[in-house]
Amino acid sequence: MPYNIVFLLQASFLESRASTVNKIMDALRDDNINLIRVWGTAGVGKTTLLKQVAQQAKQQQLFTKQAYMDVSWTRDSDKLQEGVAELQQKIAKVLGFPLRLRDESGIADELKQRLMMQGKILIVLDDIWTEVDLVKVGIPFEGGTFALEEAWSFFKKTSGDSVEEDLELRPIAIQVVEECEGLPIAIVTIAKALKDETVAVWKNALEQLRSCSPTNIRAVGKKVYSCLEWSYTHLKGDDVKSLFLLCGMLGYGDISLDLLFQYCMGLDLFDHMEPLEQATNKLVTLVEILKASGLLLDSHKDRHNFDEERASSLLFMDADNKFVRMHGVVREVARAIASKDPHPFVVREDVGLGEWSETDESKRCTFISLNCRAVHELPQGLVCPELQFFYCNNKNPSLNIPNSFFEAMKKLKVLDLPKMCFTTLPSSFDSLANLQTLRLNGCKLVDIAVIGKLTKLQVLSCFTQWAVEGESNACLSELNHLSYLTALGNFQRYERYCRTKRVLKLGKSIEAYIWGMELAS
Repeated sequence: MPYNIVFLLQASFLESRASTVNKIMDALRDDNINLIRVWGTAGVGKTTLLKQVAQQAKQQQLFTKQAYMDVSWTRDSDKLQEGVAELQQKIAKVLGFPLRLRDESGIADELKQRLMMQGKILIVLDDIWTEVDLVKVGIPFEGGTFALEEAWSFFKKTSGDSVEEDLELRPIAIQVVEECEGLPIAIVTIAKALKDETVAVWKNALEQLRSCSPTNIRAVGKKVYSCLEWSYTHLKGDDVKSLFLLCGMLGYGDISLDLLFQYCMGLDLFDHMEPLEQATNKLVTLVEILKASGLLLDSHKDRHNFDEERASSLLFMDADNKFVRMHGVVREVARAIASKDPHPFVVREDVGLGEWSETDESKRCTFISLNCRAVHELPQGLVCPELQFFYCNNKNPSLNIPNSFFEAMKKLKVLDLPKMCFTTLPSSFDSLANLQTLRLNGCKLVDIAVIGKLTKLQVLSCFTQWAVEGESNACLSELNHLSYLTALGNFQRYERYCRTKRVLKLGKSIEAYIWGMELAS
């Protein structure tokens, strides 16, 4: 009787890629296996593996025809129906036959009949984020979740074999796995969170999973949400929880450790640790805790080319991985958790920002990540008396920030304004008496005098077109708490000026990176 097989890729899989490829190739040759599922956390190398397998299968002529499909659209629940129709058409095109019917079910039946007439066919679906109903597509198999036996096997590999050996723990662990409903991300997250925990903690987790409520989060089922929320709640320490929520606020893609360091410095997550090495060590420790919990992932992208992000990671040159990333589903859950906080984190678009500023949410929120795409000017101000963090993801080079914009943000600690064009910085900067981290990367700056009034500033990052000369920079001499400075390009003129005119009169050392050159002032 035909059956399917699952390959579970761990982080250490890269060390045994050849043997894994050989095992999958053996499975492809087995006529009794009709479905192979390869699962692993993001960045572990699944796509590279699948392409290698497909290439070998083609070279060895194991199939009469084969198709390789990227189905990353499965991450967006709004595109699932459209994606299924597109997948049907692509499979038909690659395999060389037209589809005559137009309705979805009719196409599925026609595609199924055509596939059964073609002999041995290999169809590879890559980058699956949520369950794909293969029967609905026209492929007579079901996939996307694990059967209980497969789920239990994966759970044991992730949490440790002790769950099998402990007779008191084993029945509870099996019930926890059942509550995960075969969903891979739920299994791996809850398994990592429960590893080496007491029976009481396992029982508590089971109760929480059973009492989970439905969620309206896009592409996130209630069981996945419940598992991730429990893992977050189970984190030990407010600092690691804050870092998790902070990562969830940031955009998609890789996150540099240096960026996290600059934000955490401003938010007092390091309790003013000195020297900076202590603070960097703490950040690395917190990141490793989140990785061990399955809530953060390593980045495996090649970053040999010099760019702003690479240059800004010089403080972590000795780290094994200078960048991390967050699974899209985990990010959605992190944002949902943060939005329910008594002092919520908010990610929103620029349209209607002025009206939103009049709501209770704006008066309570502590973090804002603003996506600027449509408007050419921000409102005159935001009434956010509790705000500590403001990031503007600017896609509009002509965006104007009124002089009064920051007046009602007295508690602001972190301000990140990338790719802005300022003749002068907004005069309301002088209201930011508590600001500790300022990032102006990619901005065109002329007059920066108001920065001198930010006397609590600890971190200044200016990978920017710095058009000012010597004496115009003298305002920075007032920054007596500055401990970390990054700069690029024409800012080297300022570095030379500091050395000759002694503009920076600091009572302690400053960690400075000017175009990749470390300085000690």
